[in-house]
Amino acid sequence: MRFANGRGGSESYAFQTGEPARTRSCCDGSCSSAGTSRRVLPNRLETLTATFSFLDHSFWGIRTRAYTRGLRLFQNHPVLRALIFDFDGLILDTETPEVRAWQAMYESYGQELDFAWVAYQIGRGAEQIVERPVDKLANLVPSLDKEAVETDYRAQRMSAILAEPIRPGIEKLLAEAKEAGIRLCVASSSRHEWVDTHLSRLGLFDYFEFTCCADDVKRAKPFPDLYLLALEKLGLDASEAIALEDSPNGSQAALDAGLKVVAVPNEVTRYLDLSHATAQFETMEEVSVEVLRKALGL
Repeated sequence: MRFANGRGGSESYAFQTGEPARTRSCCDGSCSSAGTSRRVLPNRLETLTATFSFLDHSFWGIRTRAYTRGLRLFQNHPVLRALIFDFDGLILDTETPEVRAWQAMYESYGQELDFAWVAYQIGRGAEQIVERPVDKLANLVPSLDKEAVETDYRAQRMSAILAEPIRPGIEKLLAEAKEAGIRLCVASSSRHEWVDTHLSRLGLFDYFEFTCCADDVKRAKPFPDLYLLALEKLGLDASEAIALEDSPNGSQAALDAGLKVVAVPNEVTRYLDLSHATAQFETMEEVSVEVLRKALGL
């Protein structure tokens, strides 16, 4: 990676069971027994109640107050209740095949794809991308048939994506989180048709309560809308969830939603700056529920 025990047994004091305390009654404050004068001790419960009446009119208010204070402190400590996953590049590496397909397209026309430029687009919603790779290529090759290029690109990309396995470590983390009672959902800049179809194909769809996708919000990543929607659906505060991302754009969206972010880059995004993430791991195989809790103090 970079980056008070209470007693369980019952006590038999009279004032706990509600029985009246036994006292001797003498009008002059003394009592004779076998001819001997004895001083009568005051009722212990009354004395203790009077002494500690400033608490809550009960001696046992000390214990009650201490318990309540401890409970409040426990409740104020963040607890990990949910994991919010990005999809593209994190669960399934669709981004490396995409970049490679465009590289092949550019090379076929004697051009070189600007890696820094295309990497900047990773994790963004379609509406956040100002210039598409095909548009940039058309500027370099005026005679370009954009429709034919896009058709060829899609075929190459989809063939490569269908051959991609689930990123190693994902299934283990999902199963472990589910077993621990941690809720799971997806927040993706892709559309439902893309995300839900692939999750179903990979046998992962049933792990997640819901998926929040680009067609659910007006602004996709790097804006925080998708993560804010996910938190709203979960009914949780940002302090109770962790976002898992692979790109700077996705990480920024999660941070702006108030979430802690764990970045796990893929073959393409490992060259990007992810230093703003709360924690970073090289592979998903390094990530477990216990590791996440320790790394983020939850």
